Amino acid sequence: MHLPSRKAVGFTLIELLVVIAIIAILAAILFPVFAQAKNAAKKTSDLSNQKQINLAAQMYMGDFDDVWVMLRNGISDWGCSRFSGGNYPCEQVNAYHNMLSPYVKSRALFASPQDSLPRSDCPSGGFPDTPGGKVSYGPTYNNPNDPLVAYGVAGWSSASYPSGTPSSSTTPSLNGTTMSEPAGTIVFVPLYSTWSYWNGFWQHRYDQRWYMYSKEDADRVGLGYDPTGCGTDCFISGFPKFDNYGAIWCMSNDGMSMQEWNNVTNFGFADGHVQAMKRQSTLDPMWITDPATAKAEGKKNLAFALR
Repeated sequence: MHLPSRKAVGFTLIELLVVIAIIAILAAILFPVFAQAKNAAKKTSDLSNQKQINLAAQMYMGDFDDVWVMLRNGISDWGCSRFSGGNYPCEQVNAYHNMLSPYVKSRALFASPQDSLPRSDCPSGGFPDTPGGKVSYGPTYNNPNDPLVAYGVAGWSSASYPSGTPSSSTTPSLNGTTMSEPAGTIVFVPLYSTWSYWNGFWQHRYDQRWYMYSKEDADRVGLGYDPTGCGTDCFISGFPKFDNYGAIWCMSNDGMSMQEWNNVTNFGFADGHVQAMKRQSTLDPMWITDPATAKAEGKKNLAFALR
């Protein structure tokens, strides 16, 4: 007695095509969701980094008579030749992140997870290219000689070697008690630049408005007053767009980009909190076209430290 044989049954070509089409549709739906989740995780990590750095600045102020950390201070050791005897890597400048280093647990906090710009330490000058770790965040610049555009908190100083005499361009950092609205005053901004690195200095911008408006925004509202003659070329585009400014530090491909997560940027405030907001919402457009009148009329400017 023979049992009837069973013939193997497989998918037809149409059925396989339908399955493939369903998988492709699901992938098209899910992949952007995964990308958004990954981006959200990076944004949260970035927010945490800035929060820790901001808190470190608060602790620093507690140890230094309530005065904000400086952007840089002291004698430069370019090329590690004066104090380090050519030993690489070294801290060539006493920059703000060096001063805050004792108050943070890891240097990695100073690097944004979004910041993918390469760094360079001027190998064309005959020195090894040892830029060190990335520095993606930094304090706003205070220059009482031009409060219309340099209205931040951090002073700047360099000194001659070997006397240590401060340069004539030295400016002080603000005292925290002079700030009337710490919860509404931006003091830390995220700027990515090819010459912003641990062994050197965080490359701040003289004109605080450049952080708050992109090139496109500046073109849209019209620039007007511009003491540096830089024009809209100095306003910084949002990441991932990269503005090539050409050998601002030492190389032909030098450039910058401002942090942006889906059109919002994380800013650190003087009271220690960090907030995500659109860059152009931080100040009234009149600060671009007519800052003198904007200051006189008290137009909105969340980065203006003295009110």
